[in-house]
Amino acid sequence: HLDMYRKFECGLFGVDTSPAMLRLARIRLGAEADLRLADATQLPFDADRFDLALCMLALHEMDQQARQAVLGELKRVVKHTGRALLIAFHAGRPRPIRGWLSKLVILVSEVAAGRRHFENYRHFMSIGGLPALIGNGGWAIEKHRVVGDNTMALFLLRPS
Repeated sequence: HLDMYRKFECGLFGVDTSPAMLRLARIRLGAEADLRLADATQLPFDADRFDLALCMLALHEMDQQARQAVLGELKRVVKHTGRALLIAFHAGRPRPIRGWLSKLVILVSEVAAGRRHFENYRHFMSIGGLPALIGNGGWAIEKHRVVGDNTMALFLLRPS
């Protein structure tokens, strides 16, 4: 919520490769947010700039090389005392009924996003999701939690 960011005097920054998504973000976040049309594999920010970086529901969309590049860029822009919060689909088994329904909705959405997108999603899930990526990226897991009837994973990381 924007009031929380303002209360704690947080700056808001963001990147997306989609002009439409940036327009939506500008509407939601206002003129105070520094939003840029950019690729997360080459973030347009100085090194050691941020206390916290968030990557939400994006890594599964990318091919394997891009995922590693994004993790490297996050490590570059996060301060050595900073953190990164990664949120992604969980590769484990969903809980009965609600989890299965959620997983079905996710699957249908990923198929509808196109062949390449779906292939990247399938690869992401087949390697075990975030834990497999984090181990290779120079990060240490500070905390993690699986939520959403075992369909979503949150990992708070610190540079190792």
